[in-house]
Amino acid sequence: MNTSVRSMQVPLTGLGALVATLATLAETGWGQVATPPPPAVPPAPGGWGNGVIIVLLGLGFFVTIGIVVKLVDLSRKRSEEAMYLQARIGDAWLQDSALAMLPLAATVHVPFWRGSPAMIQVTGRVPASQRPPAARRLAGRRQRSAAPGQL
Repeated sequence: MNTSVRSMQVPLTGLGALVATLATLAETGWGQVATPPPPAVPPAPGGWGNGVIIVLLGLGFFVTIGIVVKLVDLSRKRSEEAMYLQARIGDAWLQDSALAMLPLAATVHVPFWRGSPAMIQVTGRVPASQRPPAARRLAGRRQRSAAPGQL
């Protein structure tokens, strides 16, 4: 009788391959190596430096947010002033019987900074040659008659 052990070769697929891989890893002890702890770093003398930097960064962040909020508010106010002037010009055209039925539109562009003048753009069709200057004159009078604090 032959007592030699014959090895049987079986193709490993799926679950068999996983079991064989895990058995090999368990035999070698892979993943169980102990690592030494990192060396302790002594605290730096005068530990106020990090705290001061954090406080200054926080203060700078809040100042930046405050400036952005102020600029957005200024932009909103200038936009409201432009809409106010645009409405006054439209009302003046409606009160003038010669211009009331004409398809005119006034668009007001107000610059971001208060010292610059507003620009009024008048668009529409006017049949007679004397009416366009009348519409522009009326728009200019409404702009000049705006409240002193406006625009």
